[in-house]
Amino acid sequence: MRKNSGRVLLILTTLVVVVLTAFPKTVGLPLDTKPTENPADILALLREAAAAGREDPLLSLSLREDAIGFAANLALADLLWDREAEGISFLRRALELHESKDLRFRLAEGLKGKGDTAAAAMEYLTLLPDSRAIDALQSIHTDREVILSALAEGGYWQAVVDFLNTFPTEAFTDRDEIYLAQAMVQLDDFDRARPLLKELAVQFPEDQTVMWHYARTLEAIEKTEEAIILYNDLGSRGAQRLGQLYEQDDKRELAAAAYARSTDPAVIWRGAVLWDELGEHQRALALYRKLTHEPGPYRDDAMYRSYLLLVEAGSPEAQDYLGELSARPSWMVRLNMEPSWPLLTALESDESMLLMRLDAYRQAGRDDLVNVELSIAWQSAAPQDKISLGNWYSDRSDFRQAARWGVGALKEITAREAYELAYPRPFFEEVGQAAAEFDLEPELIWAVMREESRFQPAVVSWAGAIGLMQIMPATGEEIAAKLDERFSEDLLTQPSVNIRWGAYYLRSMLNLYGDDLDKALAAYNGGPGNVRRWHKSELGKTSSGFPTAITFFETREYITKVTDSYLTYLWLYGDQR
Repeated sequence: MRKNSGRVLLILTTLVVVVLTAFPKTVGLPLDTKPTENPADILALLREAAAAGREDPLLSLSLREDAIGFAANLALADLLWDREAEGISFLRRALELHESKDLRFRLAEGLKGKGDTAAAAMEYLTLLPDSRAIDALQSIHTDREVILSALAEGGYWQAVVDFLNTFPTEAFTDRDEIYLAQAMVQLDDFDRARPLLKELAVQFPEDQTVMWHYARTLEAIEKTEEAIILYNDLGSRGAQRLGQLYEQDDKRELAAAAYARSTDPAVIWRGAVLWDELGEHQRALALYRKLTHEPGPYRDDAMYRSYLLLVEAGSPEAQDYLGELSARPSWMVRLNMEPSWPLLTALESDESMLLMRLDAYRQAGRDDLVNVELSIAWQSAAPQDKISLGNWYSDRSDFRQAARWGVGALKEITAREAYELAYPRPFFEEVGQAAAEFDLEPELIWAVMREESRFQPAVVSWAGAIGLMQIMPATGEEIAAKLDERFSEDLLTQPSVNIRWGAYYLRSMLNLYGDDLDKALAAYNGGPGNVRRWHKSELGKTSSGFPTAITFFETREYITKVTDSYLTYLWLYGDQR
């Protein structure tokens, strides 16, 4: 490769001249610029340069941070592949712009071909559990434990079993047996795991992974006391299962103390709630406050509850949390305070080069470049371009994608155009009619629709809920009977029917809970039976404590998201009714 270094240097030194002369307004431009370029001409240049194998134009185009740049880097990788290092470097650049499994395999194969097996292995490991990656790793003699560790870390437990089944059991190492035992427990195959783990526990009594999985097998065969002893010895590693066993036995104080030993936010949260319900507010507060310092889905809930407990204790530290809580409308309303809304900014109207590029790709029949451009744009496009793209989708009634791009723009700018994309009002007449019929605010229907289906009329959830308002077929049948109307599952994909039936059910839940929105939304998502259970708990008896009492993370998050959306809709459109 040393003999090619002079040519590479010559190419790189002449590149500046190419950039400044041949393509002064098109090369290396981020997506948020507005150059005076014709995307169709640039695409034609790419096509001609790639077909003729002309390096200089491709090199200049490869600096672009868009689909053209991606395609130019691929063309250079093809053209210079025999030069190994150069071809691989351009392929890496393409992958930086847009991730592709096939290209990742190609990169790994290229590294393998040049003898850089360590780098090739790193690439193959990112492609697990693909069997081709496993075969390739074995072909370059990657240590078996490295492969097993990567599969286990990714949670690919069936792949662990399948991989180990390719070897004779007499060739298993102790580590192989540990991984196999782990996989069988994770796959709930306790009968096969138990004898193996029993032996491993004798051999490796200090190995926490072995002892935790052995405890799980003991728990599965109802040897609970033995499992408790092991979980207790495991400290933070055994905290969750230990707490669950105590809680199942109604030993709530022991359960709370066990959960508090964990380092997992979800487990710490459960411990905090239990202490809270037991009236041990200082212990609960210590755990809640610990969670406020951890980024993640429990932080907001923990701040809210910390604030309430500090106010109850008369502590001035409560104000430390109010500033951050004010950013979430739902929390402020629960605290009987006014939400704070951002100052809306205005955007200048301008033609979007992003849309022009996408149009050029479509006209050229290059849907592959359309997909690449959208992927890159999500990461790099300016807010105005994201808004323009959202408007393009909105004009075609693809409200899911319109809202997605609006949300993307809102991460960078608080423009009304972005908000209206992120919080659209599709099916306007149907929503208005259903709202009037069932005495609901249309903004609440749109909020439920937004969080339930992202405005997709025919979407079906993993649980079988259908349509815009995500109605379960059994619930839909009950609603139809109460309205004295015909029912079939196909009707749930019709916007007018789905919206009307969803609005009826939402009004029913509000009536059931005296217009308590948190409880009504919790019932809509988690069912009235669970709401009754949560309401009977020590925390759930008060309206301020009810959100914390919800034991389903999904439902707790759902009621906050829907309420946030509902209040945002009112803020945006309330004066337009």
